[in-house]
Amino acid sequence: MGKPADPRGKNSNSANNGVKLRKGLWSPEEDDKLMKYMLTNGHGCWNDLARNAGLQRCGNSCGLRRINYLSPDLKRGAFSPQEEEAICTFAFCYWQQVVPTSKTYN
Repeated sequence: MGKPADPRGKNSNSANNGVKLRKGLWSPEEDDKLMKYMLTNGHGCWNDLARNAGLQRCGNSCGLRRINYLSPDLKRGAFSPQEEEAICTFAFCYWQQVVPTSKTYN
């Protein structure tokens, strides 16, 4: 038996002109291609970026990779003591508002 038809009535390869898209882990070479293309051309439409940069990835994958892993302002590592304090303060204030509200519905 073959694969079931796409419920949307579209060919799954129609958006990428029959090119098989890669899935899974990104290689360092793909990261470099993505960053170099973005530095020279900007990002614009993610689908166009993926095609024009020579990546065999969908546009959504490129956008998520950029935002979640390659963004220059992304901070990695442990929270600083000041950040830790801000998080705890926010959580305390939030739960002070949520707990009384939840008791009224029980």
